[in-house]
Amino acid sequence: MNFVHVDIIKKLLEGKLFFNELIDSYISNNIFFTLEELKKIFGDIYYSINSISSEQTDISEDSRLFIEKICEVCGNELKYQYYTYKYFVKFKNEVDLNRYKNIDMVNLKYFLMRIDDDAQVDYNIELILNNYTFDEQLIEDIVSTNIINKIDVLNKLGIESFNYGLFECNISIFIWY
Repeated sequence: MNFVHVDIIKKLLEGKLFFNELIDSYISNNIFFTLEELKKIFGDIYYSINSISSEQTDISEDSRLFIEKICEVCGNELKYQYYTYKYFVKFKNEVDLNRYKNIDMVNLKYFLMRIDDDAQVDYNIELILNNYTFDEQLIEDIVSTNIINKIDVLNKLGIESFNYGLFECNISIFIWY
């Protein structure tokens, strides 16, 4: 849902947008975002946006006048966003599949899958941390497509990378999910 829709702005300014409404929206998968947030979210996780469309709702004459007043103060650049109720984003993952065909990447996938299966976890983590340079997209791509217990595997890698002193790696793994 669009956080800058005119009805949301009015509720916020009137002090009538309650935290429990936001929580209820989140639980029902109607999460509030702005258009810029959507662009940043998809850009940060290596996806390219093919298209963004929107659903606009009918608004009252009072709301239309309210939008005009906002535009007088803030400018007309965001005007259409105030009418937008929901955004629909079509995107694709920017994965270079050839990168994962060499034997090192096959082995890395195998080690991560063994961690996922709880088979020689410490040994496989040690192999990964001692033999691979971490790349956020690499880990993200392999884990998202080949690992069932994604959070467990990332947490195990994150904890051990911290123990190895790989702090940048540790932070990026924990932030990923």
